[in-house]
Amino acid sequence: MPVLRFSTVIAALYLFGTFVAGPLKQLTKGDRQLIWASPLLSALVVSLGVFSLPMGLYRGYGRFLLEGTPADMSCLFREGYGMVAVILFPFVFGVLTLISELILLRFSNRIE
Repeated sequence: MPVLRFSTVIAALYLFGTFVAGPLKQLTKGDRQLIWASPLLSALVVSLGVFSLPMGLYRGYGRFLLEGTPADMSCLFREGYGMVAVILFPFVFGVLTLISELILLRFSNRIE
C-alpha cells in the first residue's frame, strides 16, 4: 500500500511540474535554442518535490506526519530506503520526467 500512495504523490508532482512548465513552453514555442527550457523546468520541479518529500513528512523526534493513518508512507523512508529515497529517487524521477516531456514535445511538434 505505501508504494501505491507514493506513486500517487509522484503522479501529482509530475502534473504539477507539467503545469508549472506549461507557460514557458508557450513562450519558447518557436525558438529552437530554448526548446529544452520547459522539459528541464518540469524535471527540476519533480526532482525537488521528490527530494523534499521525506523532509515534508518528517514531524520530528523519529515520527512522521501521517504515521498511523491510511496515508502513511514512512516505511519507504525509514526501513532501509532512507538513502535511496534522498539520493536515487529524485534523480530517477527527474530523468524520467525529462524523457517523457521531450517525447511529448517531439510528438506535439509533429502534430502542428
